Amino acid sequence: MRPNLRRLRKRRGYTQPVLARMARVNQTTISTLERGKVADPKHSTIKRIARALGVPIDTLTAALAQSRSTAGRPPSTAAR
Repeated sequence: MRPNLRRLRKRRGYTQPVLARMARVNQTTISTLERGKVADPKHSTIKRIARALGVPIDTLTAALAQSRSTAGRPPSTAAR
């Protein structure tokens, strides 16, 4: 199973506000990305979040794609 942004964040023990501060983005940005509500996030935003999480940009891009692909599904199917 590919990780999504929420899993990457929680794996490091970060809350949304903590990650937002570390990445210097708004918490709303983290929330909307986790929910898959942003189709094409800015490269600078992805870069900041990847750096804050300590992951390559490619890993975060894949995680965001996973978040978008599970958006709107019931939790039981999104967790597979």
